[in-house]
Amino acid sequence: MRSFVIKNISFENLTRTDLLARGWHRSGYLFGITGADTDGWVDGRLSLNFPATLKFKTAVVEVMRFPSPKDYPLSVSVNGGKDTTRMLGLERSERIRIPLSSISETPRGAGIGPELPPRRPGHRSRSYRVVNIDFE
Repeated sequence: MRSFVIKNISFENLTRTDLLARGWHRSGYLFGITGADTDGWVDGRLSLNFPATLKFKTAVVEVMRFPSPKDYPLSVSVNGGKDTTRMLGLERSERIRIPLSSISETPRGAGIGPELPPRRPGHRSRSYRVVNIDFE
């Protein structure tokens, strides 16, 4: 009698929707993502949870503020610690580099700061968009 263990399942035909809505990366690495629409729009706060991995050292989250003509700050918290804030330029991609751990899960959060008033449903002028999430 024989048995086997599946160590990795690679996904051949993944779309951006699978990446942004489910956290399925084409390499087979699966991560947790909440707060983003299937097209990448974020309504206030984006939460990312990265499982321990030996394969990757860094997550690169590329975001873009669009289409509002005013700058809004993006605050990034690291493991619930002190937030760092950066201003997003209009229609210009910004990269957020998040170090990953090989020992434990690396929860991270990126979101628009609390100084913005609540938005009307379906109103995207105060949103930012996740353009891509990749790993190095």
